[in-house]
Amino acid sequence: MRTRFLRWLAATLCLWLLAGLAHAMEVRGAWARATVPGASVGAAYMTLTSPVKARLVAVRSPAAGRVEIHSANMEDGSMRMRQLRSLALPAGQAVELKPMGLHLMLMELKAPLKEGEQVALELVVESGGKRKKVAVTAEVRPLTH
Repeated sequence: MRTRFLRWLAATLCLWLLAGLAHAMEVRGAWARATVPGASVGAAYMTLTSPVKARLVAVRSPAAGRVEIHSANMEDGSMRMRQLRSLALPAGQAVELKPMGLHLMLMELKAPLKEGEQVALELVVESGGKRKKVAVTAEVRPLTH
C-alpha cells in the first residue's frame, strides 16, 4: 500500500512540475509606441512574470521583418542600446520592459504603427529545455506616451 501511494505521489508531483514548465506566463500592460510615417523601427513594452525560471529567447510579429530584445543603459553620459540573445525571467519576479530600459525593437516595420491599432507579438519562452509560444497583443499608444 505504501509503495502504491509513493508512486501516486511521484506521478502527481511530476505532472505538477510539467504543468509548471508549460507555465502560464503572465503578460501585463503590453503596448507599442506609435511611429512617424516612413519609420522602419518601433518599440514594444510590457511586464512579464513567469511562475518558473525561464528565458525569453525570441519574439516575432507580422508587423515587422524581425523583432529583437534590447537593453538601454546610460554609459558615459549617453544612451547605449544593445541587442540581447535572451532575457532571463526569474521565477515569480516581474520583469518590466519599458522605455529607456529593456524593450523589444520591431525592425523592418511593414507599415507605420498608428495610435489605436494593435500589434500582434509572439513571445518564445524557454524553460527546462522546452519552448512555449505566448501570443500577445500590444496596444499602439501615442508617439508622445
